[in-house]
Amino acid sequence: MNVSKIKISNILGLENLEIEPGNITEITGANGTGKTSVLEAVKAALGGGHDASLVRVGAEKGEIVLILDDGVEIKRTVTPEKSNTTVKHPTFGKISKPGEYLKNLADALSVNPVEFLTAKPKDRVDTLLSAIPMRVEASQISFVPADALKSVQVNLDNHAMIVLEALRRVMYDARTGVNRSLKDKQATARQLSETIPAAPPAGGWKSQLTAAESEYESMRNEASEALTEMKTTAENANTEANAILSSIKEETSERVNKEIDRIKEAAEKEIAQATKEFNNAIAAAQERKEQRHAELEAKYRPKEAELKERIGHARAMVEQETKAAETRKLAAQMESDAQQLLEESDRLTNGLARLEELKTSLLSSLPIPGLEIKDGEIYVDGVPFDRVNESVRVRLAIEVAKLRVGKLGLIAVDGLECMDSKTFAAFEKSAADSGLQFVVSRVSDGPLYVENREVA
Repeated sequence: MNVSKIKISNILGLENLEIEPGNITEITGANGTGKTSVLEAVKAALGGGHDASLVRVGAEKGEIVLILDDGVEIKRTVTPEKSNTTVKHPTFGKISKPGEYLKNLADALSVNPVEFLTAKPKDRVDTLLSAIPMRVEASQISFVPADALKSVQVNLDNHAMIVLEALRRVMYDARTGVNRSLKDKQATARQLSETIPAAPPAGGWKSQLTAAESEYESMRNEASEALTEMKTTAENANTEANAILSSIKEETSERVNKEIDRIKEAAEKEIAQATKEFNNAIAAAQERKEQRHAELEAKYRPKEAELKERIGHARAMVEQETKAAETRKLAAQMESDAQQLLEESDRLTNGLARLEELKTSLLSSLPIPGLEIKDGEIYVDGVPFDRVNESVRVRLAIEVAKLRVGKLGLIAVDGLECMDSKTFAAFEKSAADSGLQFVVSRVSDGPLYVENREVA
């Protein structure tokens, strides 16, 4: 449905103007000649509240009339006090509820392609989302971990792309954190494993320590018994020598008492000889004692040193084995934690893949192929919107406008002078191909001029 005629009387800077718009109607002129007045009049005729400033200075009322190609007449009368709209159908006459009729005819939130092109990324995304209503159901995101849903406080009343992007971001961040922890756990487990010594001998180092200590104790007992035997032998020899000496002294004393004078000299010789024999016996016993002690030293001292060395080594290895067991336990715990983190990472990766599949599925039904929203920016075939060429951006801006234009298919666009010649040519081409009606304004020298442009 198109507009076949526009009549404007006493609106803003316009006293009287009549236009028969074509596919692209271009309004040019210097500033203050009424270009914007035409666009504001068209917008006012199709909706909006009362705006007394629309009435031309000095006039009692202003009027805008749109005649559609099916004969419907839309008339908007504006006075300083109120605004009134009437809709007259060529067959059914005056429409009783013009507001509802216009609401079904034209979208009050229609998109200005120029504003879409020049908007900031966030505003452009908001415009796009408002032009393409889309929702996601709870059943469609049932695979998303509950903690992810909770962390972003998902509101399914929001646009589907906003919901999916919020979930993608939180799951991606969560996976990044999990992968970082996974890497740390794996590295720690590997480092711990490298510090674990070789496997202990059969039975373990504790059994080796027990055996060495038992052998050492047996050796000490054996040596102690030998020393005790040696002392006993020496003591017995000493006792025997003392007994012999005592016996000799007694016998000698008795003979001396009986024959002091006769045997004094012989007794002294015998005593001297007995003393010598006693001293020799003591010396021999001491020599045997020292010899036995040396034999025991030679027998047990090297073995004692060897056993002490074995015991020290075994104790060190037992301590090392205890630490190794703790290290193995810690490494096993790290590996278990790493496995859990790996499973969590895989779960998040799978969730991200399913989110992408869901987004692809939803976007595949869009009327604009190749369009997606990622990281708060519009992408076209994987390229950020601001990096695609002018013709593509302009075409997409018009496609977005087309989504929200309503049944009437009329778009009023101001500010085209901001476009360079190349971009403007691309705009005209896309506008001509869109099947919509465009009323556009551009600043130029001279008075107000209206032209229906034909674009090859």
